[in-house]
Amino acid sequence: MKRFIFACCGWLWVALVLSGAGVSFSPYGVNAHLADNATLTRAVEAGIHWIRIDIDWRSCEPRKGEFRFADVDRVVDFAKNHGLSLLAVLAYTPDWANGGKGPNYPADHSSDWSRFVSVTVQRYRQKIKYWSIWNEPNVPDFFFPGKDVFVSQVWKPAAAAIRKQDPGAFIVGPDLAHWTTTNQEWFLWLKYILVSVGEEIDIVSHHLYDSRGGQYVFELLESGEPLIPAVKDLLSDLGFAEHPFWLTETGWNTLTFSEDMQAGNYLETLQLRRSRDYPDKVFFYELRDDKNPEVSSWGILRNDGTRKPAFHVYKNFINGDYPNDDPDPIPEKDAGDCYAERLIPTTAQSGLFAPLRRLRRDLVQGVPGGRFWADAYFRWSRDLARISLEDSRLFHGGVRLIARTVRLMARQEGNFWTSPLPEDFVRMVRKWLHLALKKPLHPELRRLLRSAEKLTRLLPEELTPLKVVRHHHFLYARKHLSW
Repeated sequence: MKRFIFACCGWLWVALVLSGAGVSFSPYGVNAHLADNATLTRAVEAGIHWIRIDIDWRSCEPRKGEFRFADVDRVVDFAKNHGLSLLAVLAYTPDWANGGKGPNYPADHSSDWSRFVSVTVQRYRQKIKYWSIWNEPNVPDFFFPGKDVFVSQVWKPAAAAIRKQDPGAFIVGPDLAHWTTTNQEWFLWLKYILVSVGEEIDIVSHHLYDSRGGQYVFELLESGEPLIPAVKDLLSDLGFAEHPFWLTETGWNTLTFSEDMQAGNYLETLQLRRSRDYPDKVFFYELRDDKNPEVSSWGILRNDGTRKPAFHVYKNFINGDYPNDDPDPIPEKDAGDCYAERLIPTTAQSGLFAPLRRLRRDLVQGVPGGRFWADAYFRWSRDLARISLEDSRLFHGGVRLIARTVRLMARQEGNFWTSPLPEDFVRMVRKWLHLALKKPLHPELRRLLRSAEKLTRLLPEELTPLKVVRHHHFLYARKHLSW
């Protein structure tokens, strides 16, 4: 792990310890639907930490007001007991809600859809923090009416319900298929959705398959095609370059390709993702072949549960059996427990490394008490990461504070440590601390954060980072900590 973010003071230190883009830091996921426990055990065996599951409105509320969550309960409980993180997809309309038009049409009354989302999120709000609204809405088989209806009758009601039931939840989307057919063009849908409701999207997600292999998946992500933009470029143009980006479906079908070819494409994709540290997460499609032999066989397990070569490749890659021969692009790498880098998407990190390393160097080498805060940072990084992983408000607050810190350093070049901290920055930190203190914390960490929160209220306006380090070290460190 790269040790590159340190804090400059009691509350500035807190601003820089936030981290995370998922409950698990692992970038490795798989689509599992609502697989049986034996199949889910194979994901655990492979070291896969993320599963994407379906919460199908049709089966969970077959008649209005009659909820059946037993199968979802089973998968969610299995995940909790085995350390699997969940991305849950809410989708597909039951006949009673739209007059039998089919699952690819919205409810006649959006209040029925909103109520289902509310009931579901409230039920799982302690166990599921990442939600997707529908699946591939630009594909008529999944959603027929078009993007304007999708945004107004599906996305907006669902997003409002999610935020109301769990303000700290992460909304992941829009999970578009990478299609270019007329009226289904992924880039037109993506632009429309991000312009219309982008403020409600915490993590941008996309689906991309290419029969030619993993290299071509990345070419479509990064280079595009003639007259069709790259996914990465379009996100940048729309102002979403700094959002986390997840590839929530990609894969190869072993009815079309040999199992060995599927395994080779997995390895190529995994190696390319590692060399870029992008996308932030990849969910392969899928964990197990459909039990119907006429359905395409995308799984890394056959329909009888036996392992395909791609299963072994995925497992071995996660376990480190395929070493990384590429030089690390970021210098000063060491094995410290630093998770703050994971808060900022890879596409936005390059401009942060140098100033944050300079902040670290100055803190440790030139500030009395700086070594104490460096040690405290690494001592509590994992705990602070955990609470940011589970609450989108802490996550976004951390992004803003880190970015603001870098801007302050640039504006106060050479005078950062002796320049007063802006009042609005202090208020941002206080707000983050106030929310963090509501979370389950180690008692010692709680004392540390409470002490920092008090400083934001009590210290005078003309306070510099240097004064805060000294003051907080004097008031807190020698009184409460023994290491």
